[in-house]
Amino acid sequence: MSARFRFGMGACLFMAFSLGMASWVVADDSKPMSMAGTWRWKWTDAEGVVHHHVLEVEGEGKTLSARERFDEEKPVKINDMKIEGKTVTFSVTRGTRHAAYKGEFKSADHIDGTVGTSGADNSTEEYGWSADREDTDEDATPKSD
Repeated sequence: MSARFRFGMGACLFMAFSLGMASWVVADDSKPMSMAGTWRWKWTDAEGVVHHHVLEVEGEGKTLSARERFDEEKPVKINDMKIEGKTVTFSVTRGTRHAAYKGEFKSADHIDGTVGTSGADNSTEEYGWSADREDTDEDATPKSD
């Protein structure tokens, strides 16, 4: 077997492997990420008060059910949550306040993005937003004594 033949075979195998891996990666990116679970984030206002948010999501794909809690207020149902690839969008309305969230999955359990807010005076602002999914202990089995 000549060196030229071995080089040609190696190059062909490398290309075939590379193309196969490229299509695998693209197929993986097209699958929507899962939002199911409990997500938490917090932020500090201008007065130094830390506010907490909890987002509870059930379902997959187009059958998502979600609600969001802000501090000690009652949960608000979210009707417009959408996931496209690694991007998630949803909005929350409480009285005259409105927040529109857009984020990107940085991992299966972490989202970074922006939130645009508006209030009763129609002023709008945009902030950074990061949320983490709560760990679930579904694999944990109760210990017997």
